[in-house]
Amino acid sequence: MKINYLLPNRLKLFAWIVFIPSVILGVLWTVEAITIEPEVLNFKVFALFNDDFSSNEGFWIKNNLLNEILGIGIVVSGLILGFSKTKMEDEYIAQLRSEALVWSTYINYGFLLLALLFVYGFSFLTFMLFGLFLSLILFVLIFHYKIYLLNNKTRSEE
Repeated sequence: MKINYLLPNRLKLFAWIVFIPSVILGVLWTVEAITIEPEVLNFKVFALFNDDFSSNEGFWIKNNLLNEILGIGIVVSGLILGFSKTKMEDEYIAQLRSEALVWSTYINYGFLLLALLFVYGFSFLTFMLFGLFLSLILFVLIFHYKIYLLNNKTRSEE
């Protein structure tokens, strides 16, 4: 079965190098365990929407780009990791990918339901920020865990 939507396998190493630090730093930054905002990342950027309506800056605002860089790192590297070919791409790998996507969706929406019932105020917005990335992160982790289990199973049978 020929699958055309998958990315080349050679991108995976780069994606892991970006994904792991982006997720760790993104979580630490969001929960304010780290509060760094490097001066080198302060820029005037175009903002279609801005939460500071009292400013006269218009569409151009001063912003530190750390959280945008981390978010882009998670999304791009996560998509590469989730949708790159494996060394032996076949129907079973496609099935594992599909199952991982389904399970990550179930888990993500389970957390959303819990948040809707038990998380309120500004904390809910923080939780929703995690929810934006949680589905992709879970998909990558579940899929690669299933691949890991498959590889261990085939090694033990040899």
